[in-house]
Amino acid sequence: MIAAERGERVQRTTSPASGKRANSSEWRRPVRTLVALAAAIGSIAAGSPAAAVTFDGIVYAGTSPVTGSCMVTGIPCQAGGATITCTGLNPSLFANLYFGIRNDQVVNGETMTGTAGPVANSHDFNFFEISGADTIRYTGTTTITDYEQSVTDTVDTLLQLRFQSGTGSLVAVNGNPANNSFGDVEYVWKVTATNFTATAELFAKTSTLFPSYGPSCPDVFDPTHALSQPPAVDVDRSNVDLGFYFEELCDPTPKTGCAPAGKALIKIKDSGTPDKKKVLFKWLKGTIASPVEFGDPVMGTTNYRLCFYENGTTLLPAPHPSVEATNNWSVTGNGYKYKSSVGNSKGVTKVALKAGAGNARILFLAKGVNVDVPTLPFAPVAPLLIQVVKDAGSGPECWEANFSLTDADDTTKQFKDKEP
Repeated sequence: MIAAERGERVQRTTSPASGKRANSSEWRRPVRTLVALAAAIGSIAAGSPAAAVTFDGIVYAGTSPVTGSCMVTGIPCQAGGATITCTGLNPSLFANLYFGIRNDQVVNGETMTGTAGPVANSHDFNFFEISGADTIRYTGTTTITDYEQSVTDTVDTLLQLRFQSGTGSLVAVNGNPANNSFGDVEYVWKVTATNFTATAELFAKTSTLFPSYGPSCPDVFDPTHALSQPPAVDVDRSNVDLGFYFEELCDPTPKTGCAPAGKALIKIKDSGTPDKKKVLFKWLKGTIASPVEFGDPVMGTTNYRLCFYENGTTLLPAPHPSVEATNNWSVTGNGYKYKSSVGNSKGVTKVALKAGAGNARILFLAKGVNVDVPTLPFAPVAPLLIQVVKDAGSGPECWEANFSLTDADDTTKQFKDKEP
């Protein structure tokens, strides 16, 4: 779990035997959190340009492939806000790991009228600014009615996210992930530590009653002044959905020192029927001294990925099938194998890793609707370099095959080549 803050401060009315109104405020705990990652971005100083983020997935902590957990204490709208404490993360398993606003689940925003909560295009948080090296601010609007003073006022809301220094850096996403009616993203926190903390604080001000920013509740939303007789109840309700964006293992340029194949095969098929798409790669007749070089996808957390480079140097956008450490892995006589009848999120159904002297082999098979295939004919610039890489936390080992493309079969439905 990461940090999705969704809560409400509710004013309720009861009628005790004395006949006097009894008031009680109640905070409902958050219900969501997030995780995700991005590719081809670097740390930037405040206001500096950066490449767009391309990410392989967005999940909450503790959801594969991101490990660990995030706990939330406190209430965003109250003084001091909410503190998100994340522990046991695995940033070393990714090219990059980022934490920030997630705008694909709920509307991130705050409302103080009614009970429905933030509405898209009305209350959603829009990017305002970054402050220093660790703070992102978003703003929104809502309305509030003070029934004690019979005043309805426009409210300016402000969400401030502050991250623990020394555990990462702010990175601009430049439109990917895109802003939408559920709220803006604009910046994320590049996570470099296994543990970090962040705070989410909600502030508000009004044009007349409270002209300066203060904690949303109770400075602006005061339950004792709210409409509280059911069914007409006003609450302060806010959503702050946070999570991890993860960029998986392919680097912009090839790794060096990868073990070469004695023989190799690559086949990509796309007949136009989504469930018939296929990527098959075989690394054969090479030398891998010990299964230890593979890491450990069974008892450990080793992930693997195919990376394609044309001209031997330039990363191609697809395909990059990957497979994570899951219970689909098992130990074999001299290595490991992965088997899934339905395939993972990248369509990988089978992986074989076998160590040996001159007879080692690696097989990667992905097929079905989730396979990311290039437009065919493929037509990469020769030579085509394919690398099998694993996360840095499992060691530097990698494996590669170069294809001259001299005799490649490259049509609108299939790309196939082998070496030698």
